[in-house]
Amino acid sequence: MSCPREYFFRYLLGWAVPTDSIPLVVGTAWHLAMEHISENVNSPTRAAKGFDLFLTELRKHFPPAFDAHLGPKGPGNIQLALKQYAERYASDNVEWETLHIEIPATATIGPERAISGRMDLVRRSRQDGMLRVFDHKTASQDGFGWRNQWTLSLQLGTYIHALYCVYEPGEVWGAIIDGAILRQAKSERGTSKGNEFTRLEVRRTPDQQAAWLSDVNMWW
Repeated sequence: MSCPREYFFRYLLGWAVPTDSIPLVVGTAWHLAMEHISENVNSPTRAAKGFDLFLTELRKHFPPAFDAHLGPKGPGNIQLALKQYAERYASDNVEWETLHIEIPATATIGPERAISGRMDLVRRSRQDGMLRVFDHKTASQDGFGWRNQWTLSLQLGTYIHALYCVYEPGEVWGAIIDGAILRQAKSERGTSKGNEFTRLEVRRTPDQQAAWLSDVNMWW
């Protein structure tokens, strides 16, 4: 979508730099930790076990000597962030009914056309009874651009489209970006700023999904 030439080089010719991508490796490891934490909401050790899973995946790609280059995405801060996340959302089981975790989905978008994705988490709100797909994201800054990119995201639209294909339209609310803003705390003049967590709501009505369907078929 951003560059046809890059798409041609990377996905058609298969050209890629033969190194591990820090964002990709850390993102994969973070998702493994989130999967465990989501499955074990009532466990007092869920953050610790989640960190074990994170570290195991990280060490497949980066040795301990590389940790200094990871900055706030290094093991030290991630261990703290997972603990903070588990404490922040300790009442998730009260607010949400978890239906699916790390579930693959394929949905029709047109004649002999389908689109696939893997949803991190599908939950039903215990307050309004409607469905949301949660998508785990990490970032270094919680800025305007980061927050607003999800409104028109084709990725989120894919997940929500899958929900509309399976459930009644009146049951589907949309998506929630389960964001972790990873920053190492620094104290200056008595102030400090470290990790933060936010859940951004992305509502998609059937009419909005119709616009998404038109867009995704154009890109197809």
